[in-house]
Amino acid sequence: MKRGIVILLLLLASAACGAYRFPGGPPPGSGTVTGQVTVYPCGPVEPAPDQGIAPCKLKPPVGLEIDFNSAAGKVTSTQTDAGGRYAISLSEGTYKVSFPGLMRITSGPPVVTVKEDQTLTADYIVDSGIRTAGSG
Repeated sequence: MKRGIVILLLLLASAACGAYRFPGGPPPGSGTVTGQVTVYPCGPVEPAPDQGIAPCKLKPPVGLEIDFNSAAGKVTSTQTDAGGRYAISLSEGTYKVSFPGLMRITSGPPVVTVKEDQTLTADYIVDSGIRTAGSG
């Protein structure tokens, strides 16, 4: 009888530990989207080096806003750090991703689906719309 009670208590304690959420962690029913953003300032066609124009380089943006638009119309935003990285905790659901003020996403998922307690990595290359002389 005692052994049965001890086993039952251990099972209950184990189940409770898995359900516990540490303070400051993501809220229940949420997941995390994280990734790297790179801005391509000159677009997909760079000038040839022999034209005397230095080709553009892929650059990590600092403080670039990323919007996650839910189906209900709620917009949740985050910004990139100095290395172009970001992380955001979002409620479960599907979100349309956008970069306000930039022309378009050239690489990366335009829509992300967040699941509870999961981390999704979504890396982006974004076209800023800037063009240099000699680029197409």
